[in-house]
Amino acid sequence: MPKIIENLRENLIARTRKTLLEEGYDAVTVRGIAKSCNTAAGTVYNYFPSKDDLIAYAILEDWLAEVARIRHAVETCPDLVAGFKAILDGIAEFNLRYAATFRQSGVALNGPSFAARHHMLRDQIVELMRILEGRFDYRPTVTAEKVMAESLLSGATHDWPDEELIPLLEKLIG
Repeated sequence: MPKIIENLRENLIARTRKTLLEEGYDAVTVRGIAKSCNTAAGTVYNYFPSKDDLIAYAILEDWLAEVARIRHAVETCPDLVAGFKAILDGIAEFNLRYAATFRQSGVALNGPSFAARHHMLRDQIVELMRILEGRFDYRPTVTAEKVMAESLLSGATHDWPDEELIPLLEKLIG
């Protein structure tokens, strides 16, 4: 009779995240993660089709946790500028945490898969900005929202100065 390991999927993801952040992308192997969770590599493949899928789930869980932190900051910020800064800082913190992984993984920064993920990310940022829109009563156009979200994403990932970026965002509000 096969052994049942409680919370195996969550343990695989947690071990992958720990290995990824402490040792890097190349240190994550399905065999190594399986061994550290006292299971077989084949069992890991029952949950995740590949190493990259396993890593993607680990990163996704962290991103969703970061979005929840950003959402709380946006819901409680004292003003619009502080809200923009909370979004910018959250994205930057996440990007910094996984910068080495993004470089090492060799993920192509083009093509339909990247474009689809990028649009999903931008739309998540727009949703965070809409909380600010409701709280501080401003109504940018849909295009302005997308430009603002792209600017926040680019600013966070390219370390643009807040004191230059945020006034530009305010101008887009109109």
